[in-house]
Formats: sequence, C-alpha cells, structure tokens
Amino acid sequence: MGDLNSKIGIKENNEENEWIGPHGIGARNERGERQQTKCISPTHFFRYWTWHSPGEEYKNQVDFIMSIDKDIGRNTEVINHIDIGSDHRVVRARIETNKRLMRLKRIKRKKAIKIDMKQLTLYKTDLKSKKTNLQQSSIEQWL
Repeated sequence: MGDLNSKIGIKENNEENEWIGPHGIGARNERGERQQTKCISPTHFFRYWTWHSPGEEYKNQVDFIMSIDKDIGRNTEVINHIDIGSDHRVVRARIETNKRLMRLKRIKRKKAIKIDMKQLTLYKTDLKSKKTNLQQSSIEQWL
C-alpha cells in the first residue's frame, strides 16, 4: 500500500490486458506502465478523478486499490464529500474474503522428503562399520 501516483488511463485499442477497462481518465504515465503489470481490478468509477492540480485545472485518476486476489474487491468508489486536507480524494472499496480459505492458505504443509535409497543403505553400512570399530577399539583400550 502506498501513494504510487501512477496514471493508468484508458485501455488502448491494441491492448489485451484484461485488468484495464475503458473507464479510466487521463493519459498513462511511466509509473502507470509499471502498475498495469500488477493487479488492477477493473471497476467502474462513477466519479473518475482522484487528484486535482492546484486551481483544479487538471484532474487525473492516480489513486488505486491493489490486491493480489482479483475477486476480493467489490463496489470501489471515490468519495467526494470528505475533506482530508489534500489534493487527493478518498478511494473506498468493499472487500469480501473467504475466511476459511484464508486460514487454509496460512497452514504450512509438510513437504515430502525425497530419499535416495542407495545413499541411505551406504550410510547405514558405513555407520555400522564405524560403530563396530569404535566398540572394539574402546574395549581393547581399557584392558
């Protein structure tokens, strides 16, 4: 989460990116190019612009809510009537999660260990021979 100040803009004709819809505003900038490769949810903003220049000459859509899961966001909108003392407007989204699925994702599964049986038998025979040699030498030492 952060203030990326990227402008995604409107989907271009030759673009096949499913995340960018026709409802953007402004032209895409370099940071927008980078952000479009990330997870951008295609939601319809009724009040597009989220930032205005001093004097309100220019307005752009530069604030987005990003998520790894594209199906998590619902009803994303820009709030106009809250004054936060900034040139940005508040972006709000309703997020729905599946708690059971989230818990299952947090559980760490034990990974199966791949054992080479030839190496295991060699190790066992080597260990047995060292054990017998150790026992014989220690007995002789105390006699």
